[in-house]
Amino acid sequence: MKDKRKKWLIIVNTITSLRIIGSIFMFPIYFKYGQTVMGIILTILFLTDWIDGYIARKFKVCTFFGSIMDGICDKIMAIVSCIILCFLNKYMIASIILEALIFFANTFVLTQKGNVKSSIIGKGKMWVLSICVILGFFFSKEEKLL
Repeated sequence: MKDKRKKWLIIVNTITSLRIIGSIFMFPIYFKYGQTVMGIILTILFLTDWIDGYIARKFKVCTFFGSIMDGICDKIMAIVSCIILCFLNKYMIASIILEALIFFANTFVLTQKGNVKSSIIGKGKMWVLSICVILGFFFSKEEKLL
């Protein structure tokens, strides 16, 4: 029984790690392949956020490390994708500022209390942001910022 649980824990942490790696490569992917491919990649990355959470809860392999890494991955993906969207729409800067403020607030709470619990509001905000970012890549016209 314990080996099965360990296997699912490794799978969940691997999926989360793939989101970090995917976030690192978002800039090169966007500049080489464009916004449609970036929209497809982001759709996959945002779905892995749901998948790893679902697996962790279903197989009871939720860990403190996993919850912290999941939150960090969410913020990195959101901020990087919004930065890239700024090339398509300069008003996306508001989303970057919002995500950065939430990140700093969560970091402050984490250092004070040692844990940051996700809420239904936070999860809802992440899904709305995810959908808006993905649609932004599929439906925005490229705009010159310089």
